[in-house]
Amino acid sequence: PPPPPPSGYWGLAGLAAAGAVAAALWATVGAAPGPTTPVEASFRPVEGGWTARFDVPDPAKVDILVAREGEVIRLGGRSIGAGKGAWATAEGDYAVRAAGDRLCVVASPDGFSDFAALLGDGGDADPLDGLAEAVRARDPRADVACSPAPAVADARP
Repeated sequence: PPPPPPSGYWGLAGLAAAGAVAAALWATVGAAPGPTTPVEASFRPVEGGWTARFDVPDPAKVDILVAREGEVIRLGGRSIGAGKGAWATAEGDYAVRAAGDRLCVVASPDGFSDFAALLGDGGDADPLDGLAEAVRARDPRADVACSPAPAVADARP
């Protein structure tokens, strides 16, 4: 008997190739891009404030925000690039100490000119609540790391 026609095998090979291409597209297109300026940070409470050790990519612009008595203060100036070397440690990362209730490190490719619009209306007990979401909504390439929120005082009768 004659051999079976090869068209069935070629059709099966084409279907497998199309499935592989579709799977590759699904895996790469469906993933949301992460920040291009990730912040790796650790926070340690100290008397009256926080110490932060952090690392960011070299080209990142850094803003340090501190919440004190319901007000947010920007340390060191606006969106520091090369000047962040003042916070450099001898271990290849950065360290900053600040007095306040909470401390956040914001890293972005271009910096932020004004955080007032990102901080909400000021009616929150913690003015830095929601900062990370607001920063990422404004610039998805940016990243934020914040110290833990202050513990709420125990209300005992």
